[in-house]
Amino acid sequence: MKKRFVIALCLLLGCVFLAGCPRLEPEETVPPTETAEPTEWIIEAEEEEKRYEGLELTFLPIWQEASPEAAVLNQAAEVFELRTGCRVQIIWNGTEEEIADIYQLHGDQLPDYAGQLLDLTEMAAAAGYADKSFQSLTDQVVGLCGFLGAIPQSPYVTGFYYNTEAFETSGVIQAPRNWERFVSVCTLLQTGGYKGLTFGSEDADDLLLMHLTGHLGAEEVQRLMAEGGWDSEAVLAAVTEIFDFAMVGNLAAGTPAGTNRVATSNSAIAYGTNALCAQAEQAALADLSWGMFPYPGAGEAEPAITARADVLAVSAACAQSQAAFDFIMLLTTGEFDQLRSDVTIGIPADPRNASPIEGAVDALKQARILEVPQPNLTEKQVGYILKLFKSKYETPGEFLKEMQGRYR
Repeated sequence: MKKRFVIALCLLLGCVFLAGCPRLEPEETVPPTETAEPTEWIIEAEEEEKRYEGLELTFLPIWQEASPEAAVLNQAAEVFELRTGCRVQIIWNGTEEEIADIYQLHGDQLPDYAGQLLDLTEMAAAAGYADKSFQSLTDQVVGLCGFLGAIPQSPYVTGFYYNTEAFETSGVIQAPRNWERFVSVCTLLQTGGYKGLTFGSEDADDLLLMHLTGHLGAEEVQRLMAEGGWDSEAVLAAVTEIFDFAMVGNLAAGTPAGTNRVATSNSAIAYGTNALCAQAEQAALADLSWGMFPYPGAGEAEPAITARADVLAVSAACAQSQAAFDFIMLLTTGEFDQLRSDVTIGIPADPRNASPIEGAVDALKQARILEVPQPNLTEKQVGYILKLFKSKYETPGEFLKEMQGRYR
């Protein structure tokens, strides 16, 4: 016998990114700008042997109860109970005192909780998880925990996000793989009537550091920020690319302005005026076709992205660890992973699934993943970077002289 669950929900325009973890209250969500037409979800749940009949698990998520991600989680819990007999109690808006069997965390929180988490290595191997996951994301978990202490969910990939219709009407046949081709694509987009690249002012230093890391490597960029050397020939060559790019009108008027980032609700791309946005982690929900491609390779280097993910972890104190792991598998592989990707206009955690963002899965599979150093810049240096992107310097050397002034 099969039962069908039908849930009609109003989806939010805009991505909901909430910071939260066990023993910490979630931050407030970014308010949506408007709602879309209701979308009907149908997931079939076959009656199976109820191997976990009578068991109950508790789950502490980072999402707020009204978010699209939460709606997917609720439906998954219903299906899991029907299939296995195990009830999953979801603890919304958790407080410091609340303890759970399953925790949802941001990946960078893992070092703080590694000692409280169950090693999932053996259960993952038994489930054939290696064929249902991105190795780069699981490697990150192992690097942060020292073991497979969590399962990645909701991958975030930074790169260039774009309007596929704008590319098509401008004559752009394929995404660029190197900087020279990237500049040519931006020229075609301007010819096609679109404004240039847009990004928020808070992303300017990250964008420059990403560019430098592609050229010089993370270790050298870290040393550059700490010790100086901005006036070197290698840095000059990389910065000159940015300088020349900005000087020929490839940055939209007012950029960086802080209001056009794709991951916020007020996106110029969403209104069709811009074709490209840098530093987006997920696309805003909008009535257009999204695509993304990695940062162009420097010289002969392959294109690159940065990637991270939220994760689902099992408490070391959980008495029903296999049931908890099985529920995590339901969420991060197969049909519910695909549903979450579709509903949030995001990227699946299961590489067998597809993303509504064209090119996103291939980027996560194939592109180099860079570990860009955390910014170690003074407030003045951040201001100089903004001036660079706004074409306020006569030469790239003027910019580098100001950046180097910190170390004298």
